[in-house]
Amino acid sequence: MRYEAAAFIFIFSLGAFLLSFPNFGPASLRLIEVKNVDPYMFFSYFYIFHILGILLSALLLDRVGNRVRLAKAAAALLVVLSALTFAAPSAIFAVGFAAGVYVVAMGSFLARFVEPWKRGRIFALAASFANLYLFFVCTFESLELLLTISVVPLLLMMAAPEVRFEVRRAEINRSIVKFLLPVFVFYLLGGIMYGDMEPVFRENGIEVHVLFYAAAILLAGYLYDTVGGKPVSVVGMLMLSLSFLLFPISLTLSAYLIQSAYAFIDVFAMLVWADLSRYGSEAMHYGAGMLSITSAILLGFALSQFFSFQLNTILAVLLLLFSAFLIGTAREPFIPPEEYARWMRGRWVQ
Repeated sequence: MRYEAAAFIFIFSLGAFLLSFPNFGPASLRLIEVKNVDPYMFFSYFYIFHILGILLSALLLDRVGNRVRLAKAAAALLVVLSALTFAAPSAIFAVGFAAGVYVVAMGSFLARFVEPWKRGRIFALAASFANLYLFFVCTFESLELLLTISVVPLLLMMAAPEVRFEVRRAEINRSIVKFLLPVFVFYLLGGIMYGDMEPVFRENGIEVHVLFYAAAILLAGYLYDTVGGKPVSVVGMLMLSLSFLLFPISLTLSAYLIQSAYAFIDVFAMLVWADLSRYGSEAMHYGAGMLSITSAILLGFALSQFFSFQLNTILAVLLLLFSAFLIGTAREPFIPPEEYARWMRGRWVQ
């Protein structure tokens, strides 16, 4: 129970912060408006240095025993750096880097100390609460209040229990390559599609309430723990494909399908790397997975800024179906309870 509570704090703290501030959240959008900042440069700085923080952490954190203490230091630094962006918006690059260190420490904690059959529900509950927190943040308009409230969840990390990682050498699980491409494709196409579709939804008065996503992700987390990650991810890919095919024939159904797709894939894409990791190389695996997500988001954002094009429906759907096929034919990364004890002793071989 101690580890599950710590995992919840890890996930909620980062999720609420990212959604409220640097990840296109209301605090960052308000900062850009008030300070007259170039949005492309602001978010590009964040994501480029976020990727660098993840990459460096993936290479080094498996050698660090005090990873929880490091995450607490990163959380404290994020509070300070977020305040600094109020005076100097360019400081967002340092926010991105520190958040990259935090997310890899979080993922390695999930992989090492939380049983696989509990990860889905813990992540989903924390992510659901993070989205509800975002709903609360959106009720404010003052930049000072938005920045202050966005960093409050990070302070919860100080209550997380200290636990030391046993440092042990381990190799990378080669099965990870079968999941990197599908996740990259989903977040790249999903981002571009949503960028094209969201203005149409808004013009027609269609807005999927945050409560829908918060409920959908709880279902996805439960299914992840009970039926496995592969079915959850494949369903998410199929829902995104169907959302695109129904656009603009049925805008309401298309809007709800794309939000459901994100709920299902978010659970899978944030946990599968923990399931794939081997004892002693959790940071390496989780960092590699996070790179596939963040690089796709950055590329999609850059494409949306510099190119005006209509995404080919057939090509997008074929890519998503191919991604679903890759995941569907890969070995389920979930470790059954009867084999988990051997994995924890460092004897698990895939």
